[in-house]
Amino acid sequence: MGWHFACAVREDDGAIECWGTGSFGRSVLDYGQAEPPEGEFSAVSAGYLHACGLRVTGEIACWGRGSFGRTDAPEGAFTQVSSGTTHSCAVREDGQVVCWGMNNYGQSHAPSGAFTQVSAGAWHSCGLREDSSVECWGDDEYDQSNPSPGLYLAVSAGIRHSCALSATSTSCWGRRDERPLETILPPVPTGVVTDVSSGGEGGTTPTPTPTPTPTTTYTAVSAGVQHTCALRSTGTIDCWGDSASSRTSAPAGAFTALSVGNAHACALNSAGAISCWGSNSNKPGQRCALRRIHGGQRRRQPYLRAEQRGRDLMLGK
Repeated sequence: MGWHFACAVREDDGAIECWGTGSFGRSVLDYGQAEPPEGEFSAVSAGYLHACGLRVTGEIACWGRGSFGRTDAPEGAFTQVSSGTTHSCAVREDGQVVCWGMNNYGQSHAPSGAFTQVSAGAWHSCGLREDSSVECWGDDEYDQSNPSPGLYLAVSAGIRHSCALSATSTSCWGRRDERPLETILPPVPTGVVTDVSSGGEGGTTPTPTPTPTPTTTYTAVSAGVQHTCALRSTGTIDCWGDSASSRTSAPAGAFTALSVGNAHACALNSAGAISCWGSNSNKPGQRCALRRIHGGQRRRQPYLRAEQRGRDLMLGK
């Protein structure tokens, strides 16, 4: 997730297009994070005030705020990249994970060994090993870097918690927020899901909100900071949690992928067109044909992936 900006890779020419700004209240944090480099890309990942893209050649290009070396991408060929708050991580073609940027909690000190996926969070990172186990490193104040044992299909590092998807369920670990606030993330819906994205604090065992959690079978779920949306097997979308700015009022119709931001969400239909709802203060309403959609949160990059027609989308928070 970017801070109030979004980026997408176009289907026709592989170019990255970004929109929105780095605004927050009356402040505007413009470090060029919405000004991507030219070229053909296969994926893009937006962090806090920076973003990184994966070129079709496997090389990584980063732009935006360069403090702590967060835009100094390593050389070589990679298969995946994930941008967090002030650091980023990527998987090399041989499975080795490389991270760069801030390392105050060891979030950029990746362990050795082969991985198939990596997710850069706020101050910690998690990776999925080739044997389907999850390993996390960095800040562990709330056990967000202490994954639950098991075999998984995907992992997502949030702020102070993490989530992973197994063949039958979703497992989360880290901060357990006991505050009875209606804005805390609601419980994960029951049923079988095929992808997961962790959001803000208190995402492990939050106090239930007045909005009931739907019970059905889903093919994808994306958790924002204060609301969550899930994609039914029929293609329709359910959203629950904080309903301010109509962020839980998903449009009617059938969709193939979705991604939730801080106060808005977007989804793809089978034609590759984007529909967005919720806050539009930074106008995240571009339209282009896409294949993959990634979700996360403000100041960090949790990971959601679903493959369809175009290439890649990162929603701003």
